[in-house]
Amino acid sequence: MATLLRDFRYAMRVLGRSPGFTITAVLVLALAMGANTAIFSVIEAVLLRPLPYHHSERLCMLWKTVPSRNIEWDWTSYPTIRDWHEQSHAFEDLAVVLRPEGSQVIASNLAIETGPEKIQGSKVSGNFFRMLGVAPLLGRTFSRDEALRGDHLVVLSYGFWQRRFGTNKAALGRTVRLHPSLTRIEALSWGRCVKRGAPADTPQGSLHSAELQPRGR
Repeated sequence: MATLLRDFRYAMRVLGRSPGFTITAVLVLALAMGANTAIFSVIEAVLLRPLPYHHSERLCMLWKTVPSRNIEWDWTSYPTIRDWHEQSHAFEDLAVVLRPEGSQVIASNLAIETGPEKIQGSKVSGNFFRMLGVAPLLGRTFSRDEALRGDHLVVLSYGFWQRRFGTNKAALGRTVRLHPSLTRIEALSWGRCVKRGAPADTPQGSLHSAELQPRGR
């Protein structure tokens, strides 16, 4: 212990004689530690932390590619999705999420009248929440009958509910205009969002809900 203290005092004296070197060394160490912390935080959030869904290790994402046109992520047609659902034996269930650029809506007639607002939503199939095994904080998710009818329903994220409705439970059942349709608020999501990485103000839900139907119906 005495040797350690002696070495520590010697190091302090050396550093005190060269303040420029000392400041540079401290800044370099601080930057390195900050970069390592940031990188680990990203890796932990994206790769290590399990998704907040039932059996999240079994989830995967499908999309269509067009190699002849160098398109790695193309829009997938409803018939193709239906074929995947009917002909694949590798998946227990299949839900659909429209690409983000196809899920932007104009919201109006909200609790706080600040005029129409362009928001990023998620248009999903009626079995989306059921397949993920998640339940909302308040209300319920979409039923099969509602999905088959194509009812206009929406599940609000917690952040959006808090910002535009002040966490008022009376928001359930209200009708809001998500251009061009009138849409009923069916549930209020928990925590931040159902999708990791989505902004807190993102309404998650089915604006034009549709259940995957076999051919011939």
